[in-house]
Amino acid sequence: MKILIVAKRWDVAENMVTCPEVVAEITNKRQLRRLVVLPYDLIVKEVFPENIKIVTDFSKKTGDYPSLSATDIKIMALTYQLEKEKVGTDHLRLEPVMQKAVFTTVTDITLDVTGFFFAK
Repeated sequence: MKILIVAKRWDVAENMVTCPEVVAEITNKRQLRRLVVLPYDLIVKEVFPENIKIVTDFSKKTGDYPSLSATDIKIMALTYQLEKEKVGTDHLRLEPVMQKAVFTTVTDITLDVTGFFFAK
């Protein structure tokens, strides 16, 4: 819910779109008051299941899936859905670009570390 609290929304965008799950996460009166006094209507849209599947599959391929909540996935799917409706998807990746990580180990310890044991 930090998105609704942190920035002045009217400085960022003309319209705000969210899914019902985000609104359902509003649990205290202060957050609800901030939502009610927005200088525009908050547009609540349902997310299409096919967009949820695309985002879920992508997040599994990147390894992010276990750390995402159902609401997180739905917000990303809604973002994908709106981009698809307004701009198209030709510029979006359906497969993540995985970069190879290179790990090295230090085998020669030349530091003076008196009192420490280093197994070889």
